[in-house]
Amino acid sequence: MKKSTLFSMIICAALVIAVPVTVWAIKTGQAPKATSGSFRRQIVDRIDFAVENTEFTLKKPKSGPQDYTVSFYISAEKTQADFYGRIDSVRVTGIDYDNIVFRPQNENCDGLTLNDLLLPVKDGEPAEVEWKAELTFTAADTKSLSPVIEIIYTSGMTQQTADTHILEIPLSITFE
Repeated sequence: MKKSTLFSMIICAALVIAVPVTVWAIKTGQAPKATSGSFRRQIVDRIDFAVENTEFTLKKPKSGPQDYTVSFYISAEKTQADFYGRIDSVRVTGIDYDNIVFRPQNENCDGLTLNDLLLPVKDGEPAEVEWKAELTFTAADTKSLSPVIEIIYTSGMTQQTADTHILEIPLSITFE
């Protein structure tokens, strides 16, 4: 592993731990009582990433399993139009979920899917893509959950010199 890649990974890990997080609410199932948290990482590995809604407070299930849906937003943009940037995959780990749906939130996503997404350029400038993720899961007890959004992406000056990176963004789900 290159020193610069290791250094970038250490910086990313420190930022993920140090950045305060906010949360946002849901659509179906039991909606969160409170949401807050955000994550923003800029100008590392030539792609700016942001996630809105990373902390969720849900109402405790009354009895037995209950369905919940939490939603968060992921956005990405290259720092310069001539750089190479691709999102290889996005997944959520650390939680057994029933379904996850990613919905495009701007015109730069039209006709594109989030996996194997070559980050676009529009009129010679980097174009931001934004997706809304809706994660549906079932919970029967009130123990806190700590899932992680895992973004695997490739970036570099050119496709031939690009490196693959993993960005992990923690989510927090608690019950009141």
